[in-house]
Amino acid sequence: MVTTYFPEVSDAELLEKNRIYDRASDVIWRRVVYDPVHDGWEFTNMGGRHILDYVGQCASLSGGNVVELCSGLGDTCRYLARNFKCHVTGVEMNHHQFQSAMERLSSDPELSGRIDFVLSDVRTWQPEKAFDVAFSLDSLMLVNGVPEILSKVHSVMKPGGVVVLTEMTSGPNVTKELLEFVWKLDGMITVPTPVEYEAMLIEAGFTGIEVLNVTSLAEDCFDRMSTALQQQRDELLEAIDSGEYDSWERLTGFYRDCFRNQQFTYSRITAHR
Repeated sequence: MVTTYFPEVSDAELLEKNRIYDRASDVIWRRVVYDPVHDGWEFTNMGGRHILDYVGQCASLSGGNVVELCSGLGDTCRYLARNFKCHVTGVEMNHHQFQSAMERLSSDPELSGRIDFVLSDVRTWQPEKAFDVAFSLDSLMLVNGVPEILSKVHSVMKPGGVVVLTEMTSGPNVTKELLEFVWKLDGMITVPTPVEYEAMLIEAGFTGIEVLNVTSLAEDCFDRMSTALQQQRDELLEAIDSGEYDSWERLTGFYRDCFRNQQFTYSRITAHR
């Protein structure tokens, strides 16, 4: 069904490929991403609070039980639990990120009763309850088996539940060569078009699908990162070597241009169980 570039690799290979996020607590993430883009929240995504506020509003309208697919360091779950008083379950298969999320939660006892982190592959996870809202944020591009994941999500949601996927998607000017490049560069293995995501959701059993182009959020994210890199160059070079700095500067410009040139788009896709 997905016609974009889709290499066949094992889950173990993918986990190894995406070890870049194991270093998401490094100083450069704080200086270039968390502070200038997300006001200090440790979100390793482009959409940040804009998307999370939308998810939180969905939870407020439809019920209080939310599940995040690929919850990473866990700050997205903490943001929702703190600001919308909902109960959030974060499912993460990367052991390093799961442990980091658990450590952060242990230092925030106010939220301990409203957040559960689960170390599991979403495809084989067996929850004890059904959910009102499910979401993923810049995560499905990094995993295998998206159709299987969406089918599993459908099975663990309450009737009338809402799923919100906010992902980098292939734009009208994408090429197979570019998709192969971002796979080799950053482990982005699944970058369907919005139409392909809609088809996968329908096949999984979802209805009422709405697609919103939020590419401006991605462009703004990389603009802020680029500005932070330029403004803090001297300070950053005291903390990291020049090669790492140059890599961040190059990749920030690369992804910003990909979104500007409509090679990639950023899509918020809402569907109903």
